[in-house]
Amino acid sequence: MRIGETLGLRKHDFDFSQDRICITIPARLTKVKTQRQTYISKEAEHYLMPIIKKMNQDDLVFSSNTDNRKAVDNEVLNFRNLRRKAELDEKYDDCRYHKISLHSFRSFFETQASNTHGLEYAHALIGHSGYLEQYYRLDEEERLEKYIELEPKLTINEDFRNKIKIQKLETEKSELQKIKEDNAKLKEDNEKIMAWIARQENK
Repeated sequence: MRIGETLGLRKHDFDFSQDRICITIPARLTKVKTQRQTYISKEAEHYLMPIIKKMNQDDLVFSSNTDNRKAVDNEVLNFRNLRRKAELDEKYDDCRYHKISLHSFRSFFETQASNTHGLEYAHALIGHSGYLEQYYRLDEEERLEKYIELEPKLTINEDFRNKIKIQKLETEKSELQKIKEDNAKLKEDNEKIMAWIARQENK
């Protein structure tokens, strides 16, 4: 999300009913004035839930300033101070731009999404006009599935990355077990049918 989109979100924009928190970004907050949906990782959910549980539905989630422009200016300043304290102030050669900025996180996301599911998917998720229609042709389940495949590449903490991998393996194991059970049932039914046919032929 763009920083202005993030800071304008309210609790009622968050859907907690899916396997990942789905955020609907209102059209009034987006650059292209088109509503879109995106997700946040299990890692981000871990830190968000204790905060958001205490909020009312109309409360701003990531800011206390209802003036979105001022909220963005404040966040840019806060990030600048944090970056300096963390000694991550390195700039590109012969350039005034920092290597780490609020926008660089968005660029990182776009690169990972593009490498995983293609450029069109990446552009749709970050809100570039012209790509959303194709994105929404995917049903809700397919959109979530694609995000979950992408999620390990967006996770910062190694423990969360491993947890996601374990959850994926457990899901695959459960699905494999279900396939084995279905095959066993089909085999049993097939044997019953063949036995019935044999009895009919012997009559």
